[in-house]
Amino acid sequence: MAKPVVFGRGENPINFIAVRDVAAIVEKAVIDPGLRGEVLEVGGTNLTFNQLSSMLLEVRCDTRAVRHLPLAVLRIAARFDRRTRASFVMDTVDMTFDAATARARFKEVPITHPRTAVEASHLLCCGV
Repeated sequence: MAKPVVFGRGENPINFIAVRDVAAIVEKAVIDPGLRGEVLEVGGTNLTFNQLSSMLLEVRCDTRAVRHLPLAVLRIAARFDRRTRASFVMDTVDMTFDAATARARFKEVPITHPRTAVEASHLLCCGV
């Protein structure tokens, strides 16, 4: 987010999961022979892009306002660019996931709070 822009309204919740949480489940699947051949559903926290961008700006101590690219612009641009098409879908399709069942099954796997993941990402990219 060099420039704080959200494509669309930014109010559609999307399920975000930390890379380290996915890695922990993959590690468990590799080590535990009882999980062979199973499809493991994992998920994290449902957040909107407005919530995620606010969190990122806060971590960066950035006081700029988030700008929104209108949904109508996305709809037109989606005809020509697959990334824009993906942004349109993320702003209009239900992409939530209830991770409670998966988390209950793998209680020993840590759950990374989204803010912790954003802070870690910021430290990695900026060396702060």
